[in-house]
Amino acid sequence: MNWIEIGNNFYVAKKYSEAKAAYLKAVEENNQDLTALHNLGLTCHQLGEFENAIKFLDLPCANGSSGSLLSRGVVFRELGRYQNALNDFMGAILTDPKSSAAYSNYANSLREFCLPEQSISFLKTAQKLDPDAVNPHLNESIAYLTAGDLLKGWEKYDYRWFYETGASLKPKLDKPEWDGSQSLAGKTILIYNEQGFGDSIQFCRYIRMVQQLSATVILAVRPPIFELFSSNFPDIQVIPSAGPLPEFDYHIGLLGLPVAFKTSMGTIPNSTKYLSADKEHVAFWKKKLGKKTKKRVGIIWSSNKAAWTSRFRKIDLAALAQITSDDFEFISLSMDATDEETQILKSHNIRHFDKEMLAGFDTTAGLIENLDLVITIDTVIAHLAPALGCKTWVMLAKYGVDWRWFLDRDDSPFYPTVKLFRQSNYDDWFGCLSKIKSELEEFKNS
Repeated sequence: MNWIEIGNNFYVAKKYSEAKAAYLKAVEENNQDLTALHNLGLTCHQLGEFENAIKFLDLPCANGSSGSLLSRGVVFRELGRYQNALNDFMGAILTDPKSSAAYSNYANSLREFCLPEQSISFLKTAQKLDPDAVNPHLNESIAYLTAGDLLKGWEKYDYRWFYETGASLKPKLDKPEWDGSQSLAGKTILIYNEQGFGDSIQFCRYIRMVQQLSATVILAVRPPIFELFSSNFPDIQVIPSAGPLPEFDYHIGLLGLPVAFKTSMGTIPNSTKYLSADKEHVAFWKKKLGKKTKKRVGIIWSSNKAAWTSRFRKIDLAALAQITSDDFEFISLSMDATDEETQILKSHNIRHFDKEMLAGFDTTAGLIENLDLVITIDTVIAHLAPALGCKTWVMLAKYGVDWRWFLDRDDSPFYPTVKLFRQSNYDDWFGCLSKIKSELEEFKNS
């Protein structure tokens, strides 16, 4: 029986458990079968069995398989083992010098390894080897942005619409896209959200700048952020992004606005507070929290659990809870604490509310406006809190940092009230927490 062929059929059908079982049969028959081992490694990767994936890919890699080196490098990268990933991707380059994917992956790992400028030459090689590949162009844009060269980064930022797909995800609208050069005087422009909610919050700062061009603005946003934006932009038409569109002359995505305005590091619009919570929500939380007897500190320890980056953008609540003390009133801003985390919150006297009470960003904003400080990892709250003018301390992982926080700085040109606390070593939050605990002592008396 051809177990490899059977496994391949299951793999194509995305039945990875069945594919694994078939490939294991093939390996039982011949434990030196490099094809079976390679395919088994890929399947374990799909199943999230990273260590098994590495184990099965080891022999094909030792035999000089460029494809296996690439695949094992990807697994190492997802584990945050960047030095191993770089070694494998360079091995793939040496084995197959015409592999665009090898150059692209090596470059992307360099960027995530905090070496964005060194990645660019490898990305340009990847582009030459495969002109149709999208990721090398997008990663070049992100590399420049991470290094702080915003103007260079915007040049290829439109490739974000092709992320992980061969076709553009940009909405197909029958009116021209605004690129900053067309006059908007007397015109109506549709601005629509894109990417995550944190992105929408970060870049909605440009809406007032568009209005100053004598434009009528229509803003299309997704439901969780609809109420917050409706209350903050009462003079424009805010509509659900999934609903019918009114008439307009031009359109642009929210993250296209910094490109259209040719934003550089020196021209980032960075008002201390450019969003406000609804007064009723602020009043609700003021009553709910009760009489204030000490400074209030909000905390959040993990980002969207479904996102790939969440494996780096998180800290164990038990570790973060060590910064708590009776000098402050600590409040959880998490909407999805596990049962175990809920017990940790209780044991450290950290106040926690039902997720229904924090179901919308408008209600969360009302709670944040009752706080003196927010301590968070890189998640949507890291954008919402400073947009509301709240003092915000953001904890950043050593590798894979989002370009918006740049490198080697403890402040943010986007948010005057933000202070950044960066890991000094991969997966080690001890240094960050020590600094935070020390600064809380100063903050207590400020």
